[in-house]
Amino acid sequence: MKQVSIFSGIFLLAVSLFAWGYFSAEYKFFPWSIINPVQKYIQGTGVHSKKVTDKIMHDLGLRPERMLKDLELNKNRDYKTVAIDRLRERRSKPVMFSRREHLFSSGYLLIWGAFDFEKNLYGAILMDRHGEVVHTWIPDQDSFRDRVERAKKHTDTGATEYTYQNPISLPQGIAIYPEGSLIYNDGDP
Repeated sequence: MKQVSIFSGIFLLAVSLFAWGYFSAEYKFFPWSIINPVQKYIQGTGVHSKKVTDKIMHDLGLRPERMLKDLELNKNRDYKTVAIDRLRERRSKPVMFSRREHLFSSGYLLIWGAFDFEKNLYGAILMDRHGEVVHTWIPDQDSFRDRVERAKKHTDTGATEYTYQNPISLPQGIAIYPEGSLIYNDGDP
């Protein structure tokens, strides 16, 4: 009889916890505010649909994983490794495909992205038409973050007007000047 009562108690506890979890998700009450972000983190969508261990490695700054897609090289094409100075060794070297001697007829090609430089994940490279890197820009994210924090203190409406969401990772406009200066816009007014 004692075994039946222990089993009944465990069964009743399990049904109660299941019901609590179900109704918490259905009607968004405690512990939904804790479970929902964890669920979104684990599931991920699009380029964030990585393994949980990869996400944790990225979030700890050990290896960039998010917002990256693995490149599947076509075996019938020739690829050239792009020589970029000051890259970390934790990712494979960037490669490019070109079926001609020149990438394009004239001018330069500016590429912005997650290169994983020694001081910063994001940066830009300027390539000539032969595929050689002519110049590299590595923005100082810590300095940028400090300027954003100082600007937040001087807003009329308080700190909620501008929230830092790593805007330097996705610039929306880039201008290159003849002397090599680079100006970019992160899309924030």
